[in-house]
Amino acid sequence: MAIRSKLRGAISGFGEVAARAHLPGWRTRDDVGIAVVHDPLSVRRHEAIRLIKSVRVYDDLGLMLDGESPDFVDIASPPAYHAESVRAALNAGANVSSKSRYVLASRV
Repeated sequence: MAIRSKLRGAISGFGEVAARAHLPGWRTRDDVGIAVVHDPLSVRRHEAIRLIKSVRVYDDLGLMLDGESPDFVDIASPPAYHAESVRAALNAGANVSSKSRYVLASRV
């Protein structure tokens, strides 16, 4: 039987909801590790460093995606940034978790 390694996760947007709800939720999973955090605010990146041992932090989502290639990105940023962040993560080859609802539409 092959041993499966942990999925390498990232959180984009490390506000209070991410720190108090998303992160504890991911920590209940033995098959997931949060290795990377993106947040444009220095204070939130420092909070991630305080809460997550050996985490790498970025202030730029594109640089994080290029430099880290996470297996998945948990989009926890303010809703106004969700579509752009989801698109960037998918284009980088990551799976995405987001609380926003999306609709596929064709152009007429």
